[in-house]
Amino acid sequence: MKLRHFGNEKTPMYVRHAGDRSVCEEVLVRQTYEKPKLGFFVRPHSVWLDVGANIGAFAVWANKKRAAEVITYEPCCENFGLVCQNTELNKVPGKNYKQAIGKGNREIDITYNPETPARSGAKTKKGIVETVQQVDFNDVVETLQPNGIKLDAEGAELEILDDNMNLDGVDYLVMEYHA
Repeated sequence: MKLRHFGNEKTPMYVRHAGDRSVCEEVLVRQTYEKPKLGFFVRPHSVWLDVGANIGAFAVWANKKRAAEVITYEPCCENFGLVCQNTELNKVPGKNYKQAIGKGNREIDITYNPETPARSGAKTKKGIVETVQQVDFNDVVETLQPNGIKLDAEGAELEILDDNMNLDGVDYLVMEYHA
């Protein structure tokens, strides 16, 4: 693991490999989550739920760019360690949870694959199985009442979308879809 700096602000991030560096370039340098022409941006001092936080690049960016508080959920143990290190290093307010988000509260198995950049995913078949706690999406939204949600759950998006998502009070939903 190496400490690298990204973007004009030279944001420090711990990364493992080229996949992590690519994510940091996409989020911190190219600012993927800022789309003013589409009317999409993280509002200053808003609260965001980051489902599938990976190594914490979105949480760090949203806090540095807009002073947002970001609550992260990342079930993969290796990724979660980096989320905690990167949010602490960059003094991001909010909490980090080593849990999956989906439909219902239960234990689930995720597959940890060190050969893939995201490390885990609902569709990954090859790798090491890790049992994690899953919390219900609607319960989390009701409890935390975020202004925005970044949803990148590595294949669990359809399950979440099919569960009558409660988006009361949520102004923005941005997601990456994995079939």
